[in-house]
Amino acid sequence: MKICFPVVENQSIESRVHGRFGTAKLFLLVDSDTRQVEHVIPCDPADGPFWNLSTAGADAVVVGNIGARSLFELERRGMKVFQAQKSTVADNLESMAKSGLPELTDAVDLDEVGETGRGRGVGFGAGAGFGAGRGVRCGLGRGSGRGRGTGRGAGLGFGRGNRY
Repeated sequence: MKICFPVVENQSIESRVHGRFGTAKLFLLVDSDTRQVEHVIPCDPADGPFWNLSTAGADAVVVGNIGARSLFELERRGMKVFQAQKSTVADNLESMAKSGLPELTDAVDLDEVGETGRGRGVGFGAGAGFGAGRGVRCGLGRGSGRGRGTGRGAGLGFGRGNRY
């Protein structure tokens, strides 16, 4: 089986497994039978590693942590995803051969949910804050409202004009 590992840096079979799949810049494709590195796959996290891994012929991926969308994409491409239990590639291969690593599966089918997905967060909207200003002479007051929004850009700007 060809297993792909996201790694911190290339130290062959003694490489440390990267803690986060989505931010890894380097992947090792290892043959689990021979324990030899077959390919070193560079990846730009902005592009996503899915195409690179599937074209390299990976059957499975061993990860530290992985997001729901990435897990879904790997499964959709026919790859199994396992949770790393040790810090190095060699130790994880050994654990996989002896007792197996826990397989991760997609708990939510994102096709059924649509493109929304689940998430949490607080919106920090920077409201526009259009201060009108109340100038006494000629109405030239220019407000410098700095609205503090509630996540929807609903800022409340209060401008003060100069009284010249």
